[in-house]
Amino acid sequence: MAELVKGKKDPIGAMGYDAPLAVLNERPESLFNYFKQLFAQVTNPPIDAYREKIVTSELSYLGGEGNLFHPDETVLDRIQLAKPVLTLTQLDKIKQSKFNVKHLSTLYQDNLKEALERLGEAAIQATRDGHTILVLDDSELIDNDDESKLKEQRYAMPILLAISHIHQLLIREGLRMDTSLVALSGETREVHHVACLLGYGANAVIPYLAQHTIAHLTEQHIV
Repeated sequence: MAELVKGKKDPIGAMGYDAPLAVLNERPESLFNYFKQLFAQVTNPPIDAYREKIVTSELSYLGGEGNLFHPDETVLDRIQLAKPVLTLTQLDKIKQSKFNVKHLSTLYQDNLKEALERLGEAAIQATRDGHTILVLDDSELIDNDDESKLKEQRYAMPILLAISHIHQLLIREGLRMDTSLVALSGETREVHHVACLLGYGANAVIPYLAQHTIAHLTEQHIV
């Protein structure tokens, strides 16, 4: 993390991702590793983020999109984000606004499949209740003062799995345009992780553990 902050970019290699395939590893791997690009891909000419802002835009939006075929004034009730990565402070400001924000815990105890089904039901109900921003949240795993919950053996769902599941489920239910998804996860640490989450349905990402780590490194004058 320190090297990432100092260099202000992901470390890259000349020939792409040369680690062994995650699917062939007998040890547990992060779900993000299954979506690593295994070769060096370039554009010719190279993409110029300054002169090609339209195609390299990082703009993202929070809130319901409404009906694209029959738009009305309610489609303007959205938040435009210059970048899809937010902080907890920014999320708090959004929660203090007129937007209906609902936190959905991605923690579970026993069966992941059943937990995903419960999460999906909660997301559908929250959307139907008018919540236009759904935050899939695993922060309670490390930030919890409730002693009774601390004694429980709980796990965090892979955030990429949770986001993609809710995204596809809301599409099938015809509700995806009514809400937006925010991934609040300590699992997100790299640019690749953020890109995967956005590609699989997230409108914004809050990598709170990485941000806390950066703050700690800064306070210790390490970076």
